[in-house]
This record gives sequence, structure tokens and C-alpha cells, in this order.
Amino acid sequence: MIEAPKFWYENNLSSKIQSVILFPLSLVWIFVSILQKIFVKKYKSKLKVICIGNLNVGGTGKTPFAIYSYKILKKIGYKPVFLTRGYGGFLEGPIKVKDTHNSQEIGDEALLLNKIGPTIVSKDRSLGAKLIENHKDDFDLIIMDDGLQNYQLQQDLKFLLIDKNLKFGNKFCIPSGPLRE
Repeated sequence: MIEAPKFWYENNLSSKIQSVILFPLSLVWIFVSILQKIFVKKYKSKLKVICIGNLNVGGTGKTPFAIYSYKILKKIGYKPVFLTRGYGGFLEGPIKVKDTHNSQEIGDEALLLNKIGPTIVSKDRSLGAKLIENHKDDFDLIIMDDGLQNYQLQQDLKFLLIDKNLKFGNKFCIPSGPLRE
């Protein structure tokens, strides 16, 4: 796993200089993100979509929160299903995760989620939602893990998770800071 650059979270002259030097590349990142928001066609699922995401690169507990949400929703009578892109895996999907899959195929998070409940891996979240809708007797709610910067699928409810210690770092976007947007 690649570690985040220290200058993203330090408040000294050297760190500020590194961030400023990389800032023009951050502007490119921001511009591409804006274009994606504008031009990607959003699909509105027939099921409600709960999105769990963050603004920072790296972990903030999205997957544990998705699992916690799943358990609560299941307990109160919903039939949720996880939808994830399968980060780290080569399968693009949409595909229902099976016990025979491995992390090279679908990523570690999808394997973990599938131990808790039904999980669909799809790089294109709209296609994943359509696959889930084909089984709407089995599911009535989609929990999208790490989908805040995914613009393919309209989200009905969003949870933004923030690391209470790191917060937003130096408040710059990638690569001069830790923010995805």
C-alpha cells in the first residue's frame, strides 16, 4: 500500500512549498472532476441508493460504516445489497460476488462485504444497479461503498465520512493535497 505524502498533513514551510509546486496539477484534477460531473449521464435506480464516501484519499472507515449500516437496515426490515467497484480487482462486472472469488478478481473490500451480505461488483455503478434491479424481489435498497466521486448512479442519501485526526489535511486536491474533490 502506498503511504500518503507527509506534506499533505504537515504545516511547515517545506510542506507548503511542495503543495504550491504541485498546485497546477491539482487544477487539472479539479477540471477533470468538474467535466465528469457535467458530462457523465446519471442513472436513477428504481431502488433507493445510500452512498457512503469521503473526500480524502485513503481510508476513513467507509467499509466498516457500510457494514454497520447494512446490519441496522437488515434488522429493521430492509433487504439491502452492497454495490462496490471492486477496487484492486480486475473484474469489471457487474457481477455478484461468490465465495469462490478472490481479491485479485474483485478486491479485498468486496470479499469482506460479501461475508456480511450480498455484494455486487461493478466498475460502472449504473450497470451494477441495473443488475440489482433485476432481482428486486431479493433487494430493496442499495448501499454503495466508496461512491461519493462516482457520478454514474444517482444517490438518494449520502454519508460523508471524515477522519477526525487528519480532517482534510492541507485542504488541497490531489496531488498537492489529499482531497479527491
